[in-house]
Amino acid sequence: MYGIVFTTVGEALLASLGTGESLIITRCMVGSGSIGSREAAKALTDLVQPVAAATSTKPIQKDNNVSLIVEYRNDLNGGLETGFDITEFGIWAQTGSQAEVMLLRGELSDHPHPIEAYTPGSGVETQRFPVSVGVRDDCPVTLAYPAQAFMTADDVTNHCISVVLPLFLAQAETILAHIKTLGEVLIPAEGWGQATQEDGEFPYYLEMPCSEVLVTHNAEVMVDDNSLRTAWDCGLSPTMETLDGYLRFRARRIPAEPILCHITLFREGGTGGTGGATGSGGYQLPIASETTLGGVMIGDNIDIDEDGRITPTGATLSEEQTATSQDIQGIISDVFGPDTE
Repeated sequence: MYGIVFTTVGEALLASLGTGESLIITRCMVGSGSIGSREAAKALTDLVQPVAAATSTKPIQKDNNVSLIVEYRNDLNGGLETGFDITEFGIWAQTGSQAEVMLLRGELSDHPHPIEAYTPGSGVETQRFPVSVGVRDDCPVTLAYPAQAFMTADDVTNHCISVVLPLFLAQAETILAHIKTLGEVLIPAEGWGQATQEDGEFPYYLEMPCSEVLVTHNAEVMVDDNSLRTAWDCGLSPTMETLDGYLRFRARRIPAEPILCHITLFREGGTGGTGGATGSGGYQLPIASETTLGGVMIGDNIDIDEDGRITPTGATLSEEQTATSQDIQGIISDVFGPDTE
């Protein structure tokens, strides 16, 4: 006889799984017993002749199927002292409401898997048995023990395809949903205005209508190679403002000719920040706290000059809050003695 049989109690456990309830795999065992029929195997609640605890890979769940590999190595559990033929293995499981039962048993008596005693410093012998279990797709499967099985190249490939790739694609889909490429945009040389009061380093501005732009967007602009000289000559600002329905460009001078560029919009929650005046990184300054380096707002009784220097103003101390020379001399005398001048 050779093959895997789900026990009667194991089938009952799977049938009892409620919506969202976890199937917890509690342990794996290998043994050297055998049994004559599938009917007799279904009635078992333990291996015929259990020998040692095994381990497994982490279960990989896809739709309503869970796969894992039961693995026994002769270095487990302190090292196998006496070799034996593996002719059976079992997997035990439980749920949040049902006690542990032997879920399934593998019969290997027609093709025994010999394994030698462990000798420190020698090679490790390994036997692996793939298993597949059908469960509801809304029932997660977990391990109650650490997965200590070695991973082969095939295991790594399967894990990447079944687990890592879907996570990567889901994350990429989320990011791409927050990105919109406007493609080639021609910034005209006409229509530029100048602020009534000179607006810092970039006094000239152009408001270009664009129905796809929102104030919550960040925008990344990349000047085309053929327009780099024009952008440099006019001092085009490396950042722009995003407002509902249009983009605002700034420059030191009005460009001599149109500037070709490529613009990408990043929506809030994607790779950009929270909109407004933006550049390539979409950086948002955090609020300063006891544990976080960041920005603060200037409050009362503080002046800032044009160079950014901060000066306290309007805050005075009353006579009661000010120490007199006699107060200071008294403090010195208390600390160093009365003869101190």
